[in-house]
Amino acid sequence: MNTLSDTFSFHRWWLLVTKHWSENYRRYLLFLLAIAGLLLAWFSFILMVSQLNLLNSFMQFAAYFAGLYLVGCFYASWLFADLNSPQGGIGFLALPASHLEKLLCALFFGVLLFFIGYTLVFYLVDIPMLSLSNSILIKYPRNYQDTSIQIPPDQLFNVFDNHAFLPEPGTFLAGFFSTQALFFLGSVYFTRWTFIKSVIAALLCLLIFVFIDAKLLNLFLPSGWHDVFFLWVHNDAYQHPSQYIRLPHTTGKLLNIFIAVCAPLFLWIITWQRLKEKEV
Repeated sequence: MNTLSDTFSFHRWWLLVTKHWSENYRRYLLFLLAIAGLLLAWFSFILMVSQLNLLNSFMQFAAYFAGLYLVGCFYASWLFADLNSPQGGIGFLALPASHLEKLLCALFFGVLLFFIGYTLVFYLVDIPMLSLSNSILIKYPRNYQDTSIQIPPDQLFNVFDNHAFLPEPGTFLAGFFSTQALFFLGSVYFTRWTFIKSVIAALLCLLIFVFIDAKLLNLFLPSGWHDVFFLWVHNDAYQHPSQYIRLPHTTGKLLNIFIAVCAPLFLWIITWQRLKEKEV
């Protein structure tokens, strides 16, 4: 009979974490430097080609979440890459640690440390580039298109308070953890081309969600109303939006908690079960 110590031991898990770090810390540091270089190149490109707001809040928002989703999901697929080859898979499964400890080690590096590291690197690049952008706006003032209103200095984008762009605060951030959890599952479930197959699976899930939201839910709405991802809009006789209904604030918070916590937890449990069944 398996005991709790057979399933999880903090000491054994910490040894696994230190082993993983000692073998991969150079790769992680280069990985963060590469992210910083890409962000710096992208922001520099925006400053060169933009004619108006330069690094406005939306530009920062788009850069942060595009990088978070793309890099975070790719990173999640890489953490179980050893399982894709017989030699690496045998070495991974032969490690003297339980499957739960191996999964928690991957989540520690792939979710917690990745999110902290990525966010720190983003702001280390974003803050000085935003200062440069604002200095350009001060030195070379410009107006909004077809107006005499001068463009003010841009504000720093707050990852945890991005309600200006989202139907509910934190929806994109919550959705990242669910999406990344799907890629964790794909890296264990698929044996070849794990990232590509995980992308296809994620797109299929997104397609099903969009179909349900755009087609099925609208069948139950009164005439003139339509659903736009938890925002209900009524059009007037000229097809212009005239009324809006949002979810209550508390309901929106609960939905974000479900997306950010419950859905990833469910996918991580499935990943753990799949990992216990894994053979090379």
